[in-house]
Amino acid sequence: MTKLPILEQDAADPEFDCALKLIDKERYPEAVPFLEMADRRDIPSAQYILGQMYASGKGVETDPQRALRYFRKASDNGMPYADADLGVCYYNGFGCEPDIAKAFEYFSRAAESGVAEAQLCLGNMYMTGEGVEKNEKTAVEWFGKAAERGNVDAQFNMGVAYENGSGVEKDIPNAVRWYKMAAEQGDRAAKKKLHELNA
Repeated sequence: MTKLPILEQDAADPEFDCALKLIDKERYPEAVPFLEMADRRDIPSAQYILGQMYASGKGVETDPQRALRYFRKASDNGMPYADADLGVCYYNGFGCEPDIAKAFEYFSRAAESGVAEAQLCLGNMYMTGEGVEKNEKTAVEWFGKAAERGNVDAQFNMGVAYENGSGVEKDIPNAVRWYKMAAEQGDRAAKKKLHELNA
């Protein structure tokens, strides 16, 4: 698993700490009982990680409904990353029926809490008008927040916005700046755009 978002107060829980150590060693099945113990004490980070495991099949059999349940518990206990994943679940119909309105609600909650992936998703919804009234200016504001947090897709989207004048005034030097940021993180499309713009 990639670096996991953990709420600071959860790190002190002994079972949760043991689970994290096992996860660091990629001993996922052994981490599950410790995460379940932490879940019974409503440790939101443990609930979130269990949701991730059931969504991805790491250490457990993939179970979309169970993943959704854990994401809901984590969300109810204040884990903003769970809100982002709930948005993805409702957007894609993973473990539930697709519900764009609920996806927008959960993306909004997570985005307001500073979760870059949710900010990107919210920006995409505003840019396309899916589930919300189309508003390119608001889309670019959300892309900008996610891009400043290092989200490579949002950085690329900022480049596109400035290159095309979508939601902002057309500004090729600014487009190049954003494309360079994305390219430095290995984004191939950004590298191609820089080549096309001779930058």
